[in-house]
Amino acid sequence: MPEGDTVFHTAAKLREALQGKTLTRCDVRVPRYATVDLTGERVDEVVSRGKHLFIRVGEASIHSHLKMDGSWWVTSTDRPSRAGHRIRIILEAGDVQAAGIDLGVLEILERADDEEVVAHLGPDLLGPDWDPLHRAPRLEVVTHRTDVHEAHATLGHLPKGAAHPVVQGTRGRGVRHLRPSRRRGRSAPARRR
Repeated sequence: MPEGDTVFHTAAKLREALQGKTLTRCDVRVPRYATVDLTGERVDEVVSRGKHLFIRVGEASIHSHLKMDGSWWVTSTDRPSRAGHRIRIILEAGDVQAAGIDLGVLEILERADDEEVVAHLGPDLLGPDWDPLHRAPRLEVVTHRTDVHEAHATLGHLPKGAAHPVVQGTRGRGVRHLRPSRRRGRSAPARRR
């Protein structure tokens, strides 16, 4: 399954191939957007936001999410992708082809509103709007939650020195935080307050 770093690197590859260039072909193979043709429009930017990818073209934004099996292949138009029916979108700019294959989500959005799709995610840990100092007050609150998965999704990884909860399965009774035991290599359940 592609993770955030994979999407980040995919965006960099697409940015290098398409950004600043004019599309010479736009073939969207999703019924709802099949009539959209961005041919002749300039690719302004390619950005990743968590596991979401945006290709901003003119007034439109191509939003994709790889889900489990999706990928973007960048090739030469001389050697186009052979993924056939699995291709959801083909973008070409001169001699470069980018094909979105098995994309879990593909939508063409109004560029002015594309951030609404990811607004619930908060700041991107790999993006320019991430400020660890702004998030520091939340560290204490999050590390005391019983939903550790939510804590990790909210913060990604915790900064050096922050309390890090250790999780132990409790056979369907939820998740318990563990406190370090005085005995080496063992942990004891934290007391309830």
